[in-house]
Amino acid sequence: MEDLIDGYLALEKEDRDTIENLVDWHGLDNVIDALADVCAEKAKHIRTNWQDMETAKHWDRASYAVNSSLGIVIDGVRVINHVSIR
Repeated sequence: MEDLIDGYLALEKEDRDTIENLVDWHGLDNVIDALADVCAEKAKHIRTNWQDMETAKHWDRASYAVNSSLGIVIDGVRVINHVSIR
């Protein structure tokens, strides 16, 4: 049975493992930065191709929120070259 979280399908174990591998290989800060970039690109695409400013604004906010969390992660636990520094 599929698990739903807030109406969305939960990530499968294989997908979670993929994310974990990305974090292990590239570092948590780089993965979070990439997620912020994905959100910003989605906002740009929606704004340009669909002229849906409201939805684009939500993606912009998501990008900002994810980017803001990057500072918290870096201050709390910095992950560089596969080594966690506390």
